[in-house]
Amino acid sequence: MAPDPAPAPPGGAGDYAGWTWQQIQAAINDGQPATIHDAGTDFEDARTKLDGVAKNATHVRDTLTGPDGTWKGPAADGFAGLITKMIDDTQAHADSLTPYKGALDQAGDDLTDAQTAVATAITEAGQDTIDRYNDEVGAYNAAAQAYNAGTGPAPVDPGPAPYVQGADGGTTVDVSRYPEIEAELNEKMREIIAKLAGQYGTAGGKLTEPGQEPPPTPADEQPPPPLKDDVPAPDLPPPADAAPADAVPPPDQAPPPHQAASSEEHTAEHPSPTQIWNSGVGV
Repeated sequence: MAPDPAPAPPGGAGDYAGWTWQQIQAAINDGQPATIHDAGTDFEDARTKLDGVAKNATHVRDTLTGPDGTWKGPAADGFAGLITKMIDDTQAHADSLTPYKGALDQAGDDLTDAQTAVATAITEAGQDTIDRYNDEVGAYNAAAQAYNAGTGPAPVDPGPAPYVQGADGGTTVDVSRYPEIEAELNEKMREIIAKLAGQYGTAGGKLTEPGQEPPPTPADEQPPPPLKDDVPAPDLPPPADAAPADAVPPPDQAPPPHQAASSEEHTAEHPSPTQIWNSGVGV
């Protein structure tokens, strides 16, 4: 069963302060850089064809009505005036498309970079969660040994591991186990999407209609791209109540008092996280 989609963030598309990392991940990963590059190529093809039409029409006009042309008189002058206007309009449209390919190629590259940054931020947050848990496991083992030796209080239960491994070997990590780690992830993701919106604004500022000058609005004041805020998260398995078989044993399996604790007990490995989940919402 797929998880419920994240609620729509407050504010407009450019107000990312209330967006969660799940919403930002969905918005950015929904983009397809290849389609942006393809659009740039299509605009460049259109520019080339319009430029060719203008040049061919210029050749026809000059051949017929130019100084060495064979057509003279009022009709020729009328034709030359009409075709010259057509040439000027066509060339204006061609020239207006000149920056499109570069701007769209840059936008596609910016989206690719943003998607890479999203994946990196999520992976780092997942690994930080695993490392934090392993620190707690280490503290538990040390406290258990002291307790068993009669030199310390009972160890504090570290709880189940905040990650599960799927059948495909991937790891799903619950970063919400440690709110400060999730808060840091939220901030990183908001920085990523704000940067991408600014880059899109810069690209959009280079795209003008024929005869228009580029708008003077600074790039950072350009309206951000519309982002989907109702994209359902992918269907991933929810975390199990218990840790994997090769992970930390439940606290009720801790060695009894005054028996030596194995150094291998409560030791979690460091799987490379590929996915993380939060409060039952797979991402």
